[in-house]
Amino acid sequence: MKNKDYSKWLKLIIVVFAVVASVLKWLGFMGSATITEIWQVAGFAYAISLGTMDFNICKDNFRENKND
Repeated sequence: MKNKDYSKWLKLIIVVFAVVASVLKWLGFMGSATITEIWQVAGFAYAISLGTMDFNICKDNFRENKND
């Protein structure tokens, strides 16, 4: 699998996690967690796991297009 595929799947998993956690919060299963905290965790997960990966994808795409 390429970095683009990993990036796409991780983004999908993070969004699904956040939506499911939000629904669980609205149904009363998440205790004292707030919607803001849930989405902050999702944003933090995105930043840590995908920030560098997406930067490298952009950098590689720029270099490929410039050399062609």
